[in-house]
Amino acid sequence: MCRSQHQACRNIAKSTAVWRFTRAEFFNSILRHDVLNGMTIIRGHAELLTEDLETEEERRSAETILRWSDEVVDVIQRVRAIIQRLTGQSKLPLTSVDLSTIVAEEVERVQQTYPRVTFETRVPDEVHVKGDELLSEVVGNVVTNAVIHNDRDGLTVTVTVEVDDEAGTVRTHIADTGQGVPDDEKDAIFRRGESNRESGGFGLFFVDTMVSVYGGDVWVEDNDPQGAVFVIELPLETETRNLETPPYLVRQ
Repeated sequence: MCRSQHQACRNIAKSTAVWRFTRAEFFNSILRHDVLNGMTIIRGHAELLTEDLETEEERRSAETILRWSDEVVDVIQRVRAIIQRLTGQSKLPLTSVDLSTIVAEEVERVQQTYPRVTFETRVPDEVHVKGDELLSEVVGNVVTNAVIHNDRDGLTVTVTVEVDDEAGTVRTHIADTGQGVPDDEKDAIFRRGESNRESGGFGLFFVDTMVSVYGGDVWVEDNDPQGAVFVIELPLETETRNLETPPYLVRQ
């Protein structure tokens, strides 16, 4: 490639990055000013209604409005955090987080939602990686994904955390005994628009994107004798690579 072509490619890449940044900031502004403010108004009126309700049915309805208002606000805040992280606007640097605690908490949360599923964990104490408040969403999405795509009866999900001190990495294996993932879908499931929306989370595209932010990788393998194994590989806390660069080059 000649020098002029190389410069042209750099200019295109720069223009694309600026366009993505501008678009992300636009949606962040809508969430912050329009949607979030609207939810605050809805919640305020719901609180006023609860003061004058007479029947139990009316009180339950008001409590439902309040609960879902809080749920929507929580989702908005998380989406804003994602946008800020991906565009480099986040004022919070990646810090040391205890992956062991996050895995244990997310497995317990999913287990409470799906009591018919058997969960097994093999997690050493205090394994620290570079991350942020969204790492729990990443782990939770993959654990939930292992459940929702399979028949719950007789399903076993095994979560294992393995540290490779020599490589400076830690791998979290989420293995299930379900139907598995066909070879021709193993890469596609991480692409935008391919993630299943039943999980109530942000999907595997979100997982892939955030793992890239953390300087890691994620993929799926076959489980033996059946099922799938999702692997999240992250650098240990001592890793010195720059993790702040927005991952514009993710799976397309």
